[in-house]
Amino acid sequence: MRACLLAALWIFAGQALAADPALPTAESGLEHVRQGKLAAYQDMLHRFDAAAAAAPDDPGIAAARCEYIAQFTDEEDPDWVESAPDDLDACSESISAKWPKAPAVLLFQLEQSWGDESVDFGKAHAKDIAAWPAPLRRRAYAHLSSVYRYDDDDTRGNDYAWRAVQLGETALLPEAIDHLVAHRRYAEAERLLARTPPEQESWRARRRIEAALKLPDARIALRELARHDAVRDREMARVAARTLLRAGDIKAARARLAGYEPKNETERQAVFEVALAARDVPVALAAIDLTDTDAFLANMGRFLMLASTAPSTLASPTMLGFTVAFLLMLVAIALFPGLLLVPVHYRGLVRRVRNKPAMPLFERVGLRHAWYAAAVALCVPVLVQAVVDPNSFADAMDGEGGITNSPALFRLLWWSTLAGLVCLLPGMRWVGAPRMIGDRAMWRGAWWKVGLAIAGVWAVGLLLSLYHGATGGGGDTLHTQMLDNATQAGRASFGVFATFLLIAVIVPVFEELTFRGLVLGGLTRHIGFWWANVAQALVFAAVHDDAPRFVFYFALGLAGGWLVKSTKSLAPAIALHMINNGAVFLLGK
Repeated sequence: MRACLLAALWIFAGQALAADPALPTAESGLEHVRQGKLAAYQDMLHRFDAAAAAAPDDPGIAAARCEYIAQFTDEEDPDWVESAPDDLDACSESISAKWPKAPAVLLFQLEQSWGDESVDFGKAHAKDIAAWPAPLRRRAYAHLSSVYRYDDDDTRGNDYAWRAVQLGETALLPEAIDHLVAHRRYAEAERLLARTPPEQESWRARRRIEAALKLPDARIALRELARHDAVRDREMARVAARTLLRAGDIKAARARLAGYEPKNETERQAVFEVALAARDVPVALAAIDLTDTDAFLANMGRFLMLASTAPSTLASPTMLGFTVAFLLMLVAIALFPGLLLVPVHYRGLVRRVRNKPAMPLFERVGLRHAWYAAAVALCVPVLVQAVVDPNSFADAMDGEGGITNSPALFRLLWWSTLAGLVCLLPGMRWVGAPRMIGDRAMWRGAWWKVGLAIAGVWAVGLLLSLYHGATGGGGDTLHTQMLDNATQAGRASFGVFATFLLIAVIVPVFEELTFRGLVLGGLTRHIGFWWANVAQALVFAAVHDDAPRFVFYFALGLAGGWLVKSTKSLAPAIALHMINNGAVFLLGK
């Protein structure tokens, strides 16, 4: 009886407690937080309204109110407020109508946009932004930097980052250093690093040191490492090892990685580089994994570096596997031109069936010669880089290599072009000596055509420059930076004559023999000349990998093909190319 009474009292007490509104539940707690957040959000809005009422002609306060509201409009953000999107629309419309040209309002509109919308806005208001107060300009440049880099346009993104850093945006310092390195402004980059206070967060410190590693003077990165010596984490150990290794202190680099077990590809690369420098072949070999298909190219780079340093390792199973893989990669590259040439072959068959035979430019040149020339142009640079400078090949493979202004870059261009030209010596025989150099009668009637062609090509270049100047495009690309750096390094290390010989003579001969000789000659055996000319000019422009100047290279290719067709010789096209490259070299001096 007593037990039953106690049970009844327990149940009654539980029901009374459950009915007690003062007892919190998960739902009531969540609602309390929501209401508190909404009240805080609205309270701050009232403060902004009061400030705006006190200064009704100040667009900065009104724009700040819109910026505040924008922080609560993302439904996936924990701070989201249900009324914020409508509040933002009303706020934005109000300030745009009242102050359409105010810098604070324009900045708000810019920061609310992204992608092409931001790019178009930045181009349309470039002059306005340049006249804004420094704090607003800094924010505008920082936003545009993020937009361009998000769209993989690092050239423009880093340019805006440098502008923002000049105004105090230190968070973009690594991107600003990249911009200065790309333009070989190394002294300015060193001064910028020196006058910027050390970073407190470890990830920012690592990015800063990695940016300093791109400068030619290894001591600069070493100084940055010393300034951030208090940062001692796993990632910093990797960056420190790379910095010490580049400075030549192999022992200290190994000490930083003592007991270091790599967990990702970046860490594995650091361990490999230090082991290779220390001639620790077992550790270096262990960092190469043939089964890691996700990092195949990076492992291929390591294979080439180890093969050049320790050729005896080629007998190991791992290295044998990569030897086969490297050869297969070259075969795949050599087969790539078939994507164009095989359809051309079948188109030629159709033309012959319809009794519409093509008129080849050169009697002895066919598609197999075109394929050979294209394979040489694609494979020889890869092979030469792998043999002559496996370090740079590894950098290219793992995607971390920067553009360097060093003699090695010029040597790679020199040996790649010479080796390719040697491989194409049979092509001169296929074209025929008279068609290669022409005769006196041909030259008497060809000079005006060469002049007309160079005038047309340069007119296209001028129009393209005017267009880029009006639209804000046409910045440096990987191709222009590499060519510029190679030219500067060649002048400094090998002399003006050797550099001019390469840029203005050897490169034009190689490219004209490849594209206007063998490729165009092979295509015209199967399809009409104008189709063939357009096809080879498109390929010629594409291999230069310079999108802003694609139209210029296409025009140069078309003009060269027209000269070959109209003069029955390859020599005028070579002359056109030499004049163009020589002028670019001299003007760049």
